Amino acid sequence: MKRTLAIILVLLLGISLLAGCGSNDSGAPSNTNSGGNSGTTESTPPAETSAPEYRTGEFSVLIPDGWKAFPLYRGGHADEGPLANTLNVFKGITEVTGIRGGGPGFHIAHYEQGTIAILASKDRFEDAVDLQPITLDNYTWEGLTGTYSTMGPCVYAWTTPQEKDVDKFEVYIWLTGEGGEISFDDADVQAILASITLE
Repeated sequence: MKRTLAIILVLLLGISLLAGCGSNDSGAPSNTNSGGNSGTTESTPPAETSAPEYRTGEFSVLIPDGWKAFPLYRGGHADEGPLANTLNVFKGITEVTGIRGGGPGFHIAHYEQGTIAILASKDRFEDAVDLQPITLDNYTWEGLTGTYSTMGPCVYAWTTPQEKDVDKFEVYIWLTGEGGEISFDDADVQAILASITLE
């Protein structure tokens, strides 16, 4: 009798130990899917994040991760306040250096109604190639690509039409610089271009 009771107690103890192995201390369901197909826990996709928006007072533009806005100042002095009609947006650098800031990135200029943008002469570009007009969320852009004077390869683009009764923009997109290289077809470059909007 005592032997039978001991056997039953040992069996009950074993069952309780096995049951304890199937739970965890946190109370959360255990995830057995560690590379195999077992388990039912589904991973949650990362939340979508939007780039922060920079406002100059005349226009706004998105600043993707890894990019930074650099205002330009009246007379080149910060104490005189930033210009509202122009902005540099560069990738991979934390401070501006050199003749065009260090790049790569954008120089954006806004021209109000009643003014005509001063389009850069095509003969100032080496190996200039016209871009096909591209319509984005904001404007239709025309432009060209080539090497501008001594400042390196770039895309020069402007909004159409170039008339006095409409606001317009022009951008230089420097493709190389201290922060690396970019391409006109890069998703973040296209996102910046498409986001340029009057306030």
